[in-house]
Formats: sequence, structure tokens, C-alpha cells
Amino acid sequence: GVSMDEPVHKRVRRAKENINPNPEKEIITLDDDDDIEMKRVLESYANARRKKKKEWKEEKVNESDLDNRLTDDKYWYRSNQGETFFLNRIEGMPQEANQNCISFGNLLEPRDRLERALCSAFCIDVRWFIGQFPKHIPITAIRHWDKKNDKEGHFVINDRFTVVHPPLLPFGSMHAKLCLLLFDTFIRVVITSANLTREDWNQLGQVTWYQDFPKAEYQSMPNSFSTSLKDFLKRVKLNPKFLDAYDFSNANAEIISSIPGSFDGEESLNYGHLKMRQCLERFKMPSHPIKDDIYYQMSSIGALQTRDWYRNEFLASMMSSSSKSDRSADAHILYPTLQRAEGSNGAGVLFLEKKNYEHKDFPRDHFSDVVPINPHRIAITMHSKILCRSVWDSQHQYPTGWCYIGSHNLSPSAWGKITQKG
Repeated sequence: GVSMDEPVHKRVRRAKENINPNPEKEIITLDDDDDIEMKRVLESYANARRKKKKEWKEEKVNESDLDNRLTDDKYWYRSNQGETFFLNRIEGMPQEANQNCISFGNLLEPRDRLERALCSAFCIDVRWFIGQFPKHIPITAIRHWDKKNDKEGHFVINDRFTVVHPPLLPFGSMHAKLCLLLFDTFIRVVITSANLTREDWNQLGQVTWYQDFPKAEYQSMPNSFSTSLKDFLKRVKLNPKFLDAYDFSNANAEIISSIPGSFDGEESLNYGHLKMRQCLERFKMPSHPIKDDIYYQMSSIGALQTRDWYRNEFLASMMSSSSKSDRSADAHILYPTLQRAEGSNGAGVLFLEKKNYEHKDFPRDHFSDVVPINPHRIAITMHSKILCRSVWDSQHQYPTGWCYIGSHNLSPSAWGKITQKG
């Protein structure tokens, strides 16, 4: 890695001499006026890594371990308590562009302790998906299905692969991206923006959160996290009883799910933006912020102008907190321009209808282009969904806030809408 604590010429020399002089500073960050030196640094850095990779090959290091060594993949495993989230590794990228990123295969480690898997997605490439797992692992896949050609139910394909088609309403879809990976002594809960396909995990920009939960020594009390997880499984017609074997008391996140259908009263608070509102009302925000922003990056945008849903419902929920303040946050919709989208790989996953964008009540003034900091990722289409609030005040050195990642796009159909009934 190259530290920013010394002049550029020294950083260049250190990059040439040592592949990793400071493991705590793995990411290269250079000032705008360092463009020429940046190229030299990156070239030297890449050459050093190629040399190190060749040395490891000569040592007969397992081929599958080479990339892991080069990208410091151990970082993701050290962060298994849900206190951060990760971008995905893009195939063909320089190693420095994939640092501290994960692949789907990473999530299955340690493979010799993996016993069972349950995953859901809108799209599944069955051949690729099954090929990621050891051959003896039983797998259950929950997926969206076509009512014209398929039907609801559980379908046992063979002795290790079962497909579940959950209940669907005429206007609903199975869009959740969740994986429950059962190991010998713990369960790994994974929430991601990626479908279960090679293209999604290797070629598009995605985001993933996960946390490991140990087996319970005794039956633990249910909390919001475990209750939401069990409710989701019930909604897709799966028995959540197996989750009772695990201790979710240290969950560092809340699960926000959206279920097709109409819900009344207290039940409506369990889903969509109303569930988000309920969670955020427990968070205390600074009462007198200097700067207050909500940022939302997604791949698809719906009819935000309908009954001014975006402002009256969505933003009202996202601005919720336990603090009483008349100030509203500045909202930013992070979305690529048409020019950038046309020059990106995989732009077919982006959806924004012209008739919606040109509607007089559409919030065009909230849009900003989103450009990855890493120059190697600029041409990669972002399929990720990241929503966060950042509040600065004079009392704290760092901003106060929260972050959501998952598979919710920006639309009433994804987050739900309040009807006249409630």
C-alpha cells in the first residue's frame, strides 16, 4: 500500500520496493494534482504484485489462493460482526481496485464447515449458483417465477437442490436478495443487492452486508432482527423453526423487508418505508445540525411524482428520528447521467422512464451524477442500493447517521405506499 503521510516521490519508491509496507493503509489515495505520479505509483504497484504472484506460483501456492493473498481477503472475514458492508470484486480489474471487496465464493468460507444454504433472488443462474458450493451441500433457492409458465410451491430438483416459488400477487415480485448460510457452529446472514448470477457478482457494482451468529447455548429471547427474519421466511412459505438454534441478540442491523399485499394497523409498520420509519424513530440525531444530507444510490426509479409519494411518504420516513427538529435534510438521488450510462458496462439494469423523469412533479432537482472514486470502476454499472443519512454538528468530529443497503429501488412498489385505508 501507499501511505499519504509522505511526499509522492517517496510513496513511488516504497511502492517499487515493497508490495505491502503498511498493511493498515492498503488503498491508494492521491491528490488531484498528482495525476502523473498516480500513473507511476499504480504501474509500480501492479508490477510489484505481479512479481509477488509469480513468486507464490513458484512456491506452488494453490492457484485459487493467489488472488486472495493479493487482495487481502482476510479483511472481510475479520469483519463478520455486521459493523460494515462491502463492495463486490469485479473480474478483470486490477488488484488494487478489488481491495477489501468480496466475491460470492468468499461468503462460503470456511467451506469445510458449511453444511447447508438457503438463498433468495429475483434472478438465478442455476448452473453458476450451484457450482459455487461444495458438491455435498444441500441448497434451497427462493426465486421470482413467471405465472404463465410456472406455479407456486416447493420443487425438489434432486437430492441436494430445492427451488421455492413463493406466493405472488398480480403486481408483486420476489426481489429480495438474502442468503442464510448454515455452518457447523454459526449461521451467516447475508443481505446483498446482487442476484445469484455470475454477471451480477462479477461484472456489476454491488453491495453486501453480513453477520455471523453463533448457535445458542440456551433459547434466546426474540428481538426485532430475528422476528423480521422469521416473518420473511413465513411469507415465502418456509418453516423458520431452524432459526431458534441461533443467538441473534448481538445483531448490529435491522431487517427492512417489503412484502406484496395490503396491511392494516400495526402490521403495516412491519414492512417497507414504514418499518424504516419505525426503526429510525429510535435514533437520536443532532438537534442543531450544520449540515444534514440524505443520499440514495439505486439502479431503478419509479413514478415518484404520484401523489408526491417521494416527498410526502418516502422522505418523511427517511427523515424520522427521536430528535425533534423543524429542519429537513437535503436529499440527493445519486444516478448516472444518460451519457455515462451509455458508456458503462451492463447499463441494461438501469430503469428510469422518460415520461416519469419529464413529469412536472418529478424531483429532478434532487438528482446528482454518481461517479466511483476508484477510476477503474467508473465504467462499471452500479446495481447496488445504498441509502444513508449524514448529519454534522459543531459538537462532533464525525457525522452522526445511519446506512441502509439491500435490494430496494426507489419506487412506491419497492417501499410501499399508504392507501386511504391506512
